[in-house]
Amino acid sequence: MRIEVLGPVRLSTGEGVPVEVAERQLRLLLASLVVAGGEPVSADALIDRLWEGRLPANPAKVLRAKLSRLRSVLDKARPGARELLTHTPAGYRLALSPDTVDAVRFRDAVERSRGAGTPAQRVEVLRDALESWRGEPYGDAVDEIWLAPSVSELRELRAGARESLSEALLDNGEPEQALGVANGVGESHPARERSAAAVMLALYQLGRQREALETFEKLRHHLADELGVDPSPQVRELHGRILRQDPSLVSKPAAEPVPARKARTNIPAETTPLIGRRSESRQIAELLAEARLVTLTGIGGVGKTKLALHVAREQAPRFERGGWFIDLTELAATPEGPRSGERVAASVIAALDLPEPGSPTGNGERVREAIGARPVLLVLDNCEHVIAEVAAFVGELLREAPAARVLATSREPMGLPEEQRFNVATLSTEPGEDGEAGEAVEFFAARAKAGDPDFAIDAETAEAITELCRRLDGLPLALELAASRIRGLSVPDLLERLSERLSILRRPGHAVPRRQQTLRGMIDWSWSLLDEKEQAVLRRLAVHPGSVGLAAAEAICADDPGTGALVDQSEVVDVLIGLVDRSMVTTVTSPAGVRYGLLESIATYAEEKLDAAGERTRVVRRHAEYYLRFAWQADAGLRGVEHRRWLTRFEAERTQLRNAFDEAVRRGEGDNAVALAVATFWHQWMTGRHGHLLGDLVSAMDLPGSRGDEYAAAATYAVCLSLDTEPGREVHRVDEALALFSGERGVRARVQWFAGSSLLSTGIREDGERHVDEAIGELEAAGLHWDAAVAASQRDWFVVSNWGEPPRGLSGGRDPEAVWRELGGGYGLAQVLAVEYQKSEVDGDHVGAAGVVERALEVCLDLELWAEASWWYVAAAITALRSGDLAHATTCLGNARGLAADVAYEYGLDFAAFAESMIARYHGDFPRARSLLDHWILRGATAVQEPIMLFEDGFLAVWESRIEHAEKVLLSLRSLYSAPRRASSPLVEARLLELAAAVSALRADREAAVELLGTAEAVRERAGVPASAPDIRDADRVRSLVDAQH
Repeated sequence: MRIEVLGPVRLSTGEGVPVEVAERQLRLLLASLVVAGGEPVSADALIDRLWEGRLPANPAKVLRAKLSRLRSVLDKARPGARELLTHTPAGYRLALSPDTVDAVRFRDAVERSRGAGTPAQRVEVLRDALESWRGEPYGDAVDEIWLAPSVSELRELRAGARESLSEALLDNGEPEQALGVANGVGESHPARERSAAAVMLALYQLGRQREALETFEKLRHHLADELGVDPSPQVRELHGRILRQDPSLVSKPAAEPVPARKARTNIPAETTPLIGRRSESRQIAELLAEARLVTLTGIGGVGKTKLALHVAREQAPRFERGGWFIDLTELAATPEGPRSGERVAASVIAALDLPEPGSPTGNGERVREAIGARPVLLVLDNCEHVIAEVAAFVGELLREAPAARVLATSREPMGLPEEQRFNVATLSTEPGEDGEAGEAVEFFAARAKAGDPDFAIDAETAEAITELCRRLDGLPLALELAASRIRGLSVPDLLERLSERLSILRRPGHAVPRRQQTLRGMIDWSWSLLDEKEQAVLRRLAVHPGSVGLAAAEAICADDPGTGALVDQSEVVDVLIGLVDRSMVTTVTSPAGVRYGLLESIATYAEEKLDAAGERTRVVRRHAEYYLRFAWQADAGLRGVEHRRWLTRFEAERTQLRNAFDEAVRRGEGDNAVALAVATFWHQWMTGRHGHLLGDLVSAMDLPGSRGDEYAAAATYAVCLSLDTEPGREVHRVDEALALFSGERGVRARVQWFAGSSLLSTGIREDGERHVDEAIGELEAAGLHWDAAVAASQRDWFVVSNWGEPPRGLSGGRDPEAVWRELGGGYGLAQVLAVEYQKSEVDGDHVGAAGVVERALEVCLDLELWAEASWWYVAAAITALRSGDLAHATTCLGNARGLAADVAYEYGLDFAAFAESMIARYHGDFPRARSLLDHWILRGATAVQEPIMLFEDGFLAVWESRIEHAEKVLLSLRSLYSAPRRASSPLVEARLLELAAAVSALRADREAAVELLGTAEAVRERAGVPASAPDIRDADRVRSLVDAQH
């Protein structure tokens, strides 16, 4: 008879045939008697251990019944064994021979190993002893308090035995084997110095001195932090010998070969190098060192298997029982009914080539017995179609085999508490930091070259290859299939045919699974594993290009209520999570929250399924309805205290709103198209996305539909954006468009003020101010204070910039800034600061302007208003130039151009050109300065030219020797500052005098030039304001011009 406690408590015959002890209380009873070592255990003690205070009605009677059943079980293990369980006055005792209990045999073997004659013999004895371990001592009773002394003793004995084994392996010249054993101890017991010393010596003997020294440092820090002690003298001495590279530490060949054992791995050799994935393989190895179950998840074809095998090859030597690869694709999908891990265990048995058992034993139990307590790495590949069975097998394995670790690949996780999930992303399509090819391009090129040795990336094909990799989402399988077509198709030809990707990307006849021979086959496999609800939501997601938020997915992907719905709206979130777990849907965390998307190849496939299901029209309609409601809600949100939140949400939904508009135009739905164009207009305007506004409005208005206030708004906006196309008719066109409104005046006023400010931008002051002032009155009456404050700020910007007059604010003398602060600041505050900045510029208060720039930039960057921020970065460049900080000016210009380009903000790019012209003129590069300034005058400057631009134009004309043009500009500036209500500051006065001096010098009127310069200097001195760096340089150039005439 055999009793096993080095793992779950088990009973078997002398031949090893298991005898079932199914009831936990019987196992506790047997454990109580075994741990007593033949000494009697009182009835009271047994009752306490079996019921822990939750006593039955008659505990003594029930105990006697349990003892009777235990005697029957013992009899099954060995006839007559019931007599071994006796009752004495002191209690019950179980009289066993020493070799009956595996724990006793283990102690004896460890003791025997100490007297073994050679290292090889010690290795053999200790290995055999350690193989008797099957898990935690006493299994599910391990946490019982009364077992704690025995459990602690056995754990210590096992750890010591493994340390002795690692030392014996080192003595026998097997450092690699020793490392695997010692690492297993060290991971569980980081303060054990024997195991740390064995790891250090093994690493050193394997030529990994740096890692050996790092092991010592980890031990030293751990001991200091946890125990407040230093490593022992022996370990410190070993550390010193490693530092000195003591020759006596070098591993010697095995003195005596250990009897042959089975191969330690079946992991296949690497046939092609792993491209990219360096970071991923390192992260997975680190996770595997910490967690006992690591599951690589990701869409099919992303390279999970190759990555897992690469990691397993590197990690297998660390495991005493080796690393084993188990491909589960040969298993049919999990059948209906109870789920167990027996089929998976059978695949593991085949991979490990385990011998047939001598008695009937379950597959899972055979695996756990074979592994025992030895460290082993199992690589379970392609788990998704049998995921429940894999989870059952792995869960039991982790509980019963404490040194086992599992690296799994699956399109969905197992959901076990021990599981550490690692999502394998597609290869990056972005270039590297040094401009080298991205991972996807590198992978594609390598696979293409494998099929065509002459293939190479050159200047002509690089862009097409990068775009191909991007369109294929960096998915390795898709890239490999595409590369296999290169011998017959050029990259541009292949790129043109990507709409047929599901069919054209194939490699029939290759020695790979059918599902990996075509892109369609790979996605078909994943699709077949989804249930009806998951398939429905996935195909409906295809109408969403880019990513979509949860609220939109719930509204659009659910069925209409009361129609025998397949997917209820409340179910969508759970289905989405399931699709994410199955790697069919991607997630991205944005400022607006988690969003869901599809890789382009999955989206193409899902669209086919959407059409096949006959659902496209209905789903597209729901998409349009949802986003039209969202657009109006978001437009209203932009104009209130929650504008920050709605800016974020609007930005997140830009792609979906664009798609909804394009779809409305394509389907000829004029009302929807007009409404979407109007509802999204203000967000696009305030974020600087002006490029396609006019085209969208015209496209929408050309469609059949009603001609209500939304159409009138679209017509007015369209006129405002095209005022320059019919000179002389600007006012008439605006009035004509506004006359189309027939509803509430507040609705009209929201558009009217924009029309007025558009007229102001062309220099039409009277009618422009009339429309803005009229609109402000209507808006204030309607309680639309946000709109009224915007209107006032926009009007004042033009009034200050174009006519140099002070800002007027709101009616009754109210300050727009006060309104903005009540509404939370944000965008509106940036508008007020823009007026303040323009006033400082017009007054020549450069110090004040610089302070405003700093505040405004902070506001715009905080709100991620990139177009506004690009304008303020240009203003910052101008203030930096004035202070002489050319490096900072250049940096600001670079930031401005980058942000403006990102959102296609042409005005921002034009304004940057103006600032660059100022810098070029400062450096004396007058041709470049003229080119850039003319660009600004042609494209960006307002009709009534701003003073700053006029001063630049005038001084540049002087240095170009264009006297007539310089005189004309000087006359314009004098006229501008002599206008009623326009006061000039001392700085402006000094600047006018300096320009006049420059013109006089150009006329060769030396005396007038000198006098004017002196007067300008006196004005500055009297005002106590120093000249800016460009002002100083201009004055110096005038003096040089005068001196040259002397």
